[in-house]
Amino acid sequence: MSASSITTPRQWVSDPSSISALNRGPITSALALPTSCTQTLSLSRGDNAGSENLYFGHFANPYVDPACYPLGTLSSSQIAADSAWLQYFYSPAICPYGWTTAQTFSATFPAFGETNEISLGPETSAAICCPGGYSYKRGGRICQSSITQSQVISYVSGINNGAAGWDRGNTILSTFALSSSVIGDGVPILWQSSDKAVLKAAATMVTTPTATGAFTGSGTARTSPTSSLPSATSSSPSSPVSEVSSKGLSTGAKAGIGVGVSLVGIAIIALGIFLLLRRRRRNTPAPADTADGKIELNADLGSHPVQEVYSEAPELPVTVALQRTRNTVSPTYRQKID
Repeated sequence: MSASSITTPRQWVSDPSSISALNRGPITSALALPTSCTQTLSLSRGDNAGSENLYFGHFANPYVDPACYPLGTLSSSQIAADSAWLQYFYSPAICPYGWTTAQTFSATFPAFGETNEISLGPETSAAICCPGGYSYKRGGRICQSSITQSQVISYVSGINNGAAGWDRGNTILSTFALSSSVIGDGVPILWQSSDKAVLKAAATMVTTPTATGAFTGSGTARTSPTSSLPSATSSSPSSPVSEVSSKGLSTGAKAGIGVGVSLVGIAIIALGIFLLLRRRRRNTPAPADTADGKIELNADLGSHPVQEVYSEAPELPVTVALQRTRNTVSPTYRQKID
């Protein structure tokens, strides 16, 4: 028998207690992982940048930024251990914020590689979550994305400092001469039919991812931010908006109209008085100088009644305009107010 025909037998995990032991915990709120987890890649130790040597988050290489994955029930030091990346899942859970459901499963779920699978009951579903722009790659929980020719990639090469942990190292920029790819461990999630209400509410939450992770030499990291603000109810106007109802204008609109009309009326009255006084001065004869330099008043001035000075006021255009304004400026608004 040739080596190519030899297949490794699959191992099925069906015992409920064994399956439960693989659960890292729930993801029932909006979990935003740092954007640097996918923007700055990692180089496999001892390799040069090339085909499938770059990975995001975690893949085989012991170096991992704990901030790039949900911790669940684990601590930062526990999730950095090799044993934490054998068989695991999160349940009940939704994908991290900005990640997508790249592949779903209904009967069996590849817990680790292609040889270890978890049996799913009729009420249980599973999926692999991948970062935006990544797709599911056969082989367990692996996500994959392509690197195009001449694309500039930012990556780091972690250094193992023994008991002191891993050192992230300096960020390197490299231009790829050929097309390549980048892979990494996705986030496997499981849920049951009874979890749909909780997960539906979690899916409406929004949050903002941080720009960078918080990896340190000791393997500690900041907790990824979460938020429980429903997006469906978070949209509120930043300033009040007045609305005109079918019954008429709002109180503010009525007050504005009243003030505007009053100011126009006062201005017209003031202009009318000014023109009347000006007309009166023009009709008054200039005083004549006497021989002794004294000013004498016109003797005929006293024979004219005072009311005759204002008798021509109705002929002024401004007075007519005032009368028209009082009669015609408000019917449109009066109809709305009534």
